[in-house]
Amino acid sequence: AGQMGGQLAGQMGGQMSGMGGMGGMMGGMMGGYRGGGGGSRTENPPINTLFIASLPTDGPVESEVISHFSSCNGFKQVSYQVKDKGPICFVEFDTTEHATAALNERQGSMLPSSTAPLRISYSKNPLNVRRS
Repeated sequence: AGQMGGQLAGQMGGQMSGMGGMGGMMGGMMGGYRGGGGGSRTENPPINTLFIASLPTDGPVESEVISHFSSCNGFKQVSYQVKDKGPICFVEFDTTEHATAALNERQGSMLPSSTAPLRISYSKNPLNVRRS
């Protein structure tokens, strides 16, 4: 009986680790889909709109973002929204070149109320343009 139990446990362990591997794969795929999962922070093709992550949840964040980016060449506007998972922000520039310069200049910088460096990437879509 001891041998039988050991074999069964071995088979079950093999199946479980196989499922765990699949779960890890799915988690990795889903993480990529949500925009998480590490890797390059500029995964979207360059456009004139930047997505700002790692924003503080307290303080005058919108005005801090505006003052942080308004000195960049080609700055147009900020779209700031508070979602369930925290604040999100998009910064629009006149051209893709201006957005790229701002991304390179401000990547990893801090707002006065920040507790973590800003993570900046290209937005999936230009500001005020939604895919149907």
